[in-house]
Amino acid sequence: MGDGCQANRYHRYQPKLSLVTAPLHPPLSAKTKQAFQALGVVSTVLVVAIHYRSAAPTGSSPLDATWNELLQEFLLGGLSRIAVPLFAFAAGLFYFASCDGTISSHLNKWRSRVSTLLVPYLIAGGVAVSVSTIVGYLQNDEHHGLDRLLVQWWLRPPAEQLWFLRDLVMLTTLAPLIGVLVVRAGTAAIAGLAALWLMNIQPFPIVNGWYLINIETLFFYAMGVCAARHPRMIEALVDSNPLATRSLLAVWFLLVAARICVQPNFDAWYVTDYTMHSLLLHQVSILVGLAACVGWAGGCTSPAWPKLSGLSFFVYLVHEFPLRAVVVRFVEMTSLDDNSLWIAAPLATVACFLGGWWLNHRLPTWFSRLTGGRTPTRAMRLRNETNMPGTTMGATA
Repeated sequence: MGDGCQANRYHRYQPKLSLVTAPLHPPLSAKTKQAFQALGVVSTVLVVAIHYRSAAPTGSSPLDATWNELLQEFLLGGLSRIAVPLFAFAAGLFYFASCDGTISSHLNKWRSRVSTLLVPYLIAGGVAVSVSTIVGYLQNDEHHGLDRLLVQWWLRPPAEQLWFLRDLVMLTTLAPLIGVLVVRAGTAAIAGLAALWLMNIQPFPIVNGWYLINIETLFFYAMGVCAARHPRMIEALVDSNPLATRSLLAVWFLLVAARICVQPNFDAWYVTDYTMHSLLLHQVSILVGLAACVGWAGGCTSPAWPKLSGLSFFVYLVHEFPLRAVVVRFVEMTSLDDNSLWIAAPLATVACFLGGWWLNHRLPTWFSRLTGGRTPTRAMRLRNETNMPGTTMGATA
């Protein structure tokens, strides 16, 4: 009889099969989630601007560059480089904020990410590959076989922004291992990834022109996992006072300016055109900029932010090829040349947002499928919950 009671007591308290030690609680506040909606919009706009860049310093001295080149470097080679870290940080944060660490929870996450990541990646990549193939055929370029086209579609579509979605698919696949690493190794794991990132050491091979996983996305994804385990730390940034936020913004701008003075032609993407001083200035500016932007976003309470955030993923998907090829052809017909960024980027951004609004209004089912369910209606639910007194929403996937 006593053994039976012990057995019942054992089965009652036996934990679920888990890959981490405990559920990651408490949940994120609605204010924090709304702040990241605003950050998502800003990061998307910055990514669009990066891809429409039209000038860059070519020399190692700022005195050899034009004001247009220096300004574009400040905005696109400096400030805009927080976009990918913010995206990766948010991905890790929101994945693990609503994951209890069990295998079943990870499986549910994987099933969800098929529609929210993999399907949009394949649709956008398929469109890019199809258009590229048709244009190549019309121009009598070399034709590729079906096997090569499939590899291009799955691994390296001709739309540059999709590399990050491919990274997210890989990170989602490895999420259980990343969670175990961060929970059990803790500070040592983060310190190791931080060292690799600071030194721009890429541990993963290049597959079809892109790193299998970029160290920047891996590091900030892992940072997001840490933030999910200790949400009060990120919420302290969201609730930081305006003076502290303005101070961080000022330091961020100064660090970017200092890096440009040290090396205006800095480049760390698949090349090593940098000095150690310029690299460290660049990386530290990203860390400070991320903190500053999270603090700034805490004050973004306008209802426009959730509405725009429901369209921003669509903008991310469609702003590059083939749209950029059309814009480049238009620029070639004008005299804008190196100054084309200031016209092309705003026009492309507004056109993509308007296109997303129209598609969501006219063909909501197709819009939802393309964006993995990211719609203005769904984004506004968070705003409505935030305005309810005493309400703290549960973490979203």
